[in-house]
Amino acid sequence: MSRPETLPLALAGVLLAAGVAADEVRLKDGRVLIGATEVRDEVVRVTTRDGVETVPRAAVQRIRSDAELTAELERLAARFGDAPHARLELARIARDFGLLDRMWELLDGLVEDRAQLAAALRPRLDAFLAEFEGDLLPRALRTAPAERRVKELLLRVRPDTSPGRRAAVAAILAGVTDADAVARLRESARKAMHSVAREVAVRALAARDPAFLWRTAILDATPELRASAMHVARELGQATEAIDYLASGLDHQSAAVRVRTAEAFASLGDAHAVPYLVGAVPVAAATGGSRRGHVAFLNQESYVRDFDVEVASGAFIADPKIDVLQSGTVFDVTVHSVITHRLQIVNAYRSALHRLTGSDPGAQPERWEQWLAGIERPAGDDVPRAGG
Repeated sequence: MSRPETLPLALAGVLLAAGVAADEVRLKDGRVLIGATEVRDEVVRVTTRDGVETVPRAAVQRIRSDAELTAELERLAARFGDAPHARLELARIARDFGLLDRMWELLDGLVEDRAQLAAALRPRLDAFLAEFEGDLLPRALRTAPAERRVKELLLRVRPDTSPGRRAAVAAILAGVTDADAVARLRESARKAMHSVAREVAVRALAARDPAFLWRTAILDATPELRASAMHVARELGQATEAIDYLASGLDHQSAAVRVRTAEAFASLGDAHAVPYLVGAVPVAAATGGSRRGHVAFLNQESYVRDFDVEVASGAFIADPKIDVLQSGTVFDVTVHSVITHRLQIVNAYRSALHRLTGSDPGAQPERWEQWLAGIERPAGDDVPRAGG
């Protein structure tokens, strides 16, 4: 009988993540153990990710070394080819072989090429990545409350974390159902220490709450995270829905929100946004010009201006008349910053339109309707104009 030992857990817990040399020990009962192997007399000790297992030597059918497993994987790679579905299958085999460096290399490439993957392959990739919670967390945390596991997984995401590991954490967190854990995930998406951890949290929430993803594109202060949110929306095929949802941002009272909305539309790369941008420009242009206003700093003091004398029952009564003396300074000012905001907004809309259509609408917004009529009508031009 195999006997798990807990003494070397600190070493065993990092085996899979570190990608150290590991052997394949195939037992006669059909079980397969992957880990560093040591043969002592009549027993074989295998240090796996969950601890050390000791099995009788007579129970072992075959031991393949790390070098043999690597050679076998390379033979399979040559036979499978370099197609994305073949690389995903090779990643599965590499994991089974304990060749984790090679597995993560394959997964990193697939994640970086995710936007070009066939739609049917992306769910398969995410399902595979979602299996890695036991690989990324130490054994002691695998049965911890969901909220704690969310926290610990995000703590393992840093700026130097590889694309495959980031995607694995996001896929695991996307499956969280506990209410407290989801709340922790939302909080981390806005307040995590590293922007990469926030990006992972936002991606994990994308399928559960698309509106949260879309709002990130105009509300978050980090440009990289805003761009990443729209990249995810585009990847998930949410571009049209995101544009309809965010279109009101083009008329927002905040110039920053208007600019970010235009940038988000440009990142989505969907011509569905063109009519919204053109329709919102008159509103943006109307904010131009200098505005006058004033501010007053006043001091008011009461004083007795006079008395009215009245006679009542043979007595004279003095009724005081109170007045207020007002003094101070009034500044009449012209606000010029509106001009700058107006230029920022118009330039952002112009840049977005150029990226979406390949045609520059020009610097005069009042002519953009004419410009739009003169170019090939983009798909979705029947969308109601923003601000109209």
